[in-house]
Amino acid sequence: MTHGTMPEKEGLKRGITPTLLGLSIGIKNRND
Repeated sequence: MTHGTMPEKEGLKRGITPTLLGLSIGIKNRND
């Protein structure tokens, strides 16, 4: 179970991080 969950969490982090970066950049552009 643990061995199967670790790659899932890593995949989620890799999927969420670019999205958060894109959102923060979009918000900055909106405020400017």
